[in-house]
Amino acid sequence: MNIKQHLRKLSQSQILSFGFITLILLGTILLMLPVSSAEGVPTNFIDCLFTATSATCVTGLTIFDTGTYWSTFGQLVIITLIQIGGVGFMSLTTIVFLMLGRKISIKNRMLIQSSLSLDSAEGIVKYVKSVLMFTFITECIGAVLLFTRFVRDYPLMKAVYFSVFHSVSAFCNAGFDIFGGGISLMGYTSSPTVTLTISMLIVLGGIGFTVAMDVLEKKGFRKLSFNSKIVLSTTLTLLIFGFVFMLFSEYNNSATIGNMPLWEKILTSLFASVTPRTAGFFSIDYSKVTTIGYLVTIILMFIGGSPGSTAGGIKTSAIAVILVSVYSTVKGRDDMNIFGRRITEQTLRKAFVMAFMPFVWTIFAVMIISMTNSLPLHDILFETVSAIATVGLTTGITTKLNALGKILIAMSMFFGRVGIMTIAYAIARKREDINAETSSFRYPEGNLML
Repeated sequence: MNIKQHLRKLSQSQILSFGFITLILLGTILLMLPVSSAEGVPTNFIDCLFTATSATCVTGLTIFDTGTYWSTFGQLVIITLIQIGGVGFMSLTTIVFLMLGRKISIKNRMLIQSSLSLDSAEGIVKYVKSVLMFTFITECIGAVLLFTRFVRDYPLMKAVYFSVFHSVSAFCNAGFDIFGGGISLMGYTSSPTVTLTISMLIVLGGIGFTVAMDVLEKKGFRKLSFNSKIVLSTTLTLLIFGFVFMLFSEYNNSATIGNMPLWEKILTSLFASVTPRTAGFFSIDYSKVTTIGYLVTIILMFIGGSPGSTAGGIKTSAIAVILVSVYSTVKGRDDMNIFGRRITEQTLRKAFVMAFMPFVWTIFAVMIISMTNSLPLHDILFETVSAIATVGLTTGITTKLNALGKILIAMSMFFGRVGIMTIAYAIARKREDINAETSSFRYPEGNLML
């Protein structure tokens, strides 16, 4: 059987998984080249694999300081991986096909639908064009706003380069920075221009392209789709929750925001609520936050952004469905209703699995890493959740991990970006085969004490 026949037999989940793996390996090879490092020396495979995985999965965890270790070529490789990983390689492949005058096959349309978490493949090409246009315009606006501040600190061309790099990194929720010194945005806590622009890009990239398009077209909350209402209301709730708890928990902490004036405390706390939504930029040292701040950050990281976005996590819609289910159960209601719509049992099961599988993997990875690395358990937990949710925040232990620890964190980033369910579908038998086996009969109900 030739390669084409093998490819035709692959499921959507397998193609998406292999596509990301191929992109990661290509990035790894490029980063291993001497030209990719600032000193002109080759970099070892594990560290390059970790960096390429972090960039492609738009996470932001790094072994080396991106601004000083990598050359301009290496940084361009990283930002390219971020852009492709953020928007989706299937979306970019579609545009390339169109530019070459090739038709988009039904299978490719189905792949794009799966990669962007869409309900239908109808009008998919037009949708992809809109996504890329929205991405380009938003990143350009972000770059211009950042340039107005960076031009004061850097030469003209360097300010342009920094503005574009960080705009793309922020919109794709990647969190990579090239300021050097591993300080991310800690040098700009007093700059509303930088902090608010990065925050805006993170939120726009994290709410999902479908929701963004819906808001632009309908311009009114009541007119929005059910999905958009769930995503926006959950996102706003989490932002307020994170802001309030970070402000009050860190208010008197001199190691974070305690010595800042009130307006800067508010600005920094707001950013600390936005960035755990899988962005990875930071303006405070997370190794010095209070216990409450630490816990709130882990919760926000694990939930993450929204479906069909550049963000990771279990997604805002999944946590909303679970909370509505809990509320309905406590109230003794048979149906799960919100915004005048009923949530189906199938949706609830899917939301539960989407939350449960990353949780199980996190526990497994934390156990293995803690047994093989002499590092504090709470730091390992923070790092692992940051990886599985493709956030990129760290308490500073990334460089201290051994080879196995780096591999497990890299796997966590990959699972978080591609989706554990997608990978499970890629490994398991086709669902239609399973359904065919079980559709002819049903087991009798069993009584279970809960």
